[in-house]
Amino acid sequence: MMLDVSRPSEQETVGQRLRRLRRERGLSQDDLSGEGVSTSYVSYLERDRRAPSHKALRTLANKLGVSVEYLETGATTSARDTAILDAELELRLGSVATAVPAFERTLEQARALGDAETMGRAEAGLILAATALGDHDGAVQRFEAIPATARPAVAARPDLYATAGRSLASLGRATEAVALLQSCLDEITGMDIVDDALYVRFAVDLSYAFTDCGNLASAHEVLASAIQRADGLGDTYARIRLYWSLARLNSVDGSPELTVAYCKRAIALLEGTEDHFHLASAHEALASALLDQNDASGALPHLDTAELLYRNSAAPGYLTSLTVERARYAAHAGRADEAKQLALSALDELDNGAVDADDAGTCWRTLAQVYADLGEQDLAGHCFSHAIESLEAAPVKYLADTLHAYAEFLNEQGRHAEAYETLRRASGLTRGEPANRASAAATERE
Repeated sequence: MMLDVSRPSEQETVGQRLRRLRRERGLSQDDLSGEGVSTSYVSYLERDRRAPSHKALRTLANKLGVSVEYLETGATTSARDTAILDAELELRLGSVATAVPAFERTLEQARALGDAETMGRAEAGLILAATALGDHDGAVQRFEAIPATARPAVAARPDLYATAGRSLASLGRATEAVALLQSCLDEITGMDIVDDALYVRFAVDLSYAFTDCGNLASAHEVLASAIQRADGLGDTYARIRLYWSLARLNSVDGSPELTVAYCKRAIALLEGTEDHFHLASAHEALASALLDQNDASGALPHLDTAELLYRNSAAPGYLTSLTVERARYAAHAGRADEAKQLALSALDELDNGAVDADDAGTCWRTLAQVYADLGEQDLAGHCFSHAIESLEAAPVKYLADTLHAYAEFLNEQGRHAEAYETLRRASGLTRGEPANRASAAATERE
């Protein structure tokens, strides 16, 4: 697909070209703002009152779907520019399989011609595509292969840095994710005009990374600063991310009342959007928090709403995680037979790999606790074993928490020596002893 670039007049200035392109695409000045470019800055540029920086040109060109060269000089889009734009569009539309070879071809051509800008965009596209395909190791390798001096500014490509941070966390490299995201936040606060929405976005990601490391105090601290910057922020999704992060943090921190409160705030904002998938996730998270408070009747309508929304917008794996929560609901409600039936159904789906690896560990652990509550000790032990194995490469905190839960289960079974050994390994993980991570999955096999 080729984006139309109208023929400019011979005397068209950068500001006039910016205004023309914006109007042709039906965008407002506010639509172009963000990521280091304020609405007033766009206004100044369109009136030729300011000369745009290269960072601003990159940001605006990306939003307008043209090359930096065209925005700055009016030069016609080249075939190579069109190819990279088409690849980026395929990626945004979710056609990852089509985008990857297009990025690879464009990268090879750009490298042969020494076109650093197109090379950077193609590399970024391949990193985003790798993450979308679940290849976190490949994404991190590509990102780390780019010299720090050759990486784009955070404001120009926030998606690249956020993706790299998430992939690092998914590989269990939470400490490195913290370092990367903290450097992004430092760069954002060092800009002449700080984009508060961008700050909130990276503060949320940094809070996740701190939580993954078990550093809850720092997670609370960074979110507190984000709350101050979010006051009066018109970006709905920035506030949704903030509330979601606060709900997640308080869930990990053992504060279900606050988790419920922040889930409800996120839901209220999501209901004003067309984002049914994240609305379903929010209802599921709220149901889980209510179950943590032993409020089974309050959780049920949110489970029903989540299922309805998931069926219209989500992959089967998310329905499996919802089945796990329904089993937990039935157990809380004293409906043992229904809980067993739901748990067995979820067990079959998990055994068949119906859930993404990132979420499987949590499902297995929840299912283990359901079976333990139902007195099905063999099945509970089976699920704990799978949970530990699934979380081997996950952030340390989740593996350590699961080992603690398993140790409690073993202790209740009178298997005190195994419980002690499991607790010792969990403590080693939280102290950063790498050998304990490698041995954690072997707990059941010893």
